[in-house]
Amino acid sequence: AVGNLTIYIGPSAINGYAHWLQNSPMLWFVRLAMLAIVIGHIWLGVRVTLENSRARNISYAAGQTRFKRIIERYMAISGLLILLFILGHIAQMTLGLGADDTFYRVDELGYLDVYARVIFSFQNPLIAYSYIAAMLLLGIHLKHSVRALFQTLGLFHDNYFSFYELVSWLITLFVVIVLCSIPIAVQLGLLDLPTLSFISDQSCISLWRMS
Repeated sequence: AVGNLTIYIGPSAINGYAHWLQNSPMLWFVRLAMLAIVIGHIWLGVRVTLENSRARNISYAAGQTRFKRIIERYMAISGLLILLFILGHIAQMTLGLGADDTFYRVDELGYLDVYARVIFSFQNPLIAYSYIAAMLLLGIHLKHSVRALFQTLGLFHDNYFSFYELVSWLITLFVVIVLCSIPIAVQLGLLDLPTLSFISDQSCISLWRMS
């Protein structure tokens, strides 16, 4: 989320950040680690859901409300929807599924123009509002997951419930606000394509494939 904020600095900032990520020797290690975490999270989520369905219909004793019980009950569904969104987002923004030649544009420094890629995508209202909806769903999932993490680690206690609630809310609001702000800014015209001399011919595609 923090890296995404570089889009507000300008094209050179986010393009440079993306170029640094693509050329970092740690990139694939981080990707594989995140993939392992996602798979492990899905496996544990399915396992806990099945165990809860066979046991009593109470998840956490402290701070339970009707809304929270409903959220817990549909955590597996929201997790699956988020996973499908992530796969679609990667296919579109990273792999260029259904993209035209503008997907391969580079900026004046020869870096992939990630800034233009994001702007072009979120100028489509369907993509922008679908992304916002997915981030709100992620927020619900993240809010519960962060709070549940304390109990999983054995740190949960009634005396500190308010503190854990505050931490989970702060993390969730930061992530959701940052990620939702970008498509909203594009739709409002606050983020737009600057007047730059883009390279959009076949040499641009060759540069992208060599990077």
